[in-house]
Amino acid sequence: WRASRGKPTKLVVNTLMNSVGKRAGAASNAMGALAIMFSAYESIIYYSTDEDRAVNYLGAGALAGVTYKSTMGLRPMGVYGVGLAAVGLGAVWASRKGYYGRGLQGLL
Repeated sequence: WRASRGKPTKLVVNTLMNSVGKRAGAASNAMGALAIMFSAYESIIYYSTDEDRAVNYLGAGALAGVTYKSTMGLRPMGVYGVGLAAVGLGAVWASRKGYYGRGLQGLL
């Protein structure tokens, strides 16, 4: 933003839109791949244990993160595994507390 000081607003907005457009495709592909892996692992864990526990989401997130970064080495695998496990556990906690999905309750 420092480089945009004194520049016209249209130029700043155009630069912002260009940079978002350049990175959005790769980010959406990565998120889609992670979501599919998370869902697949969660289903496998659920059908192998026949229980819906928070540990299932924790394990699914860890496995998805480890699989996603498996070609990068052990450290990125660990970081992504722990990070996605925390995201999965946070989503379960939020949904059970009622923070997640309030807007969708009227639609269902």
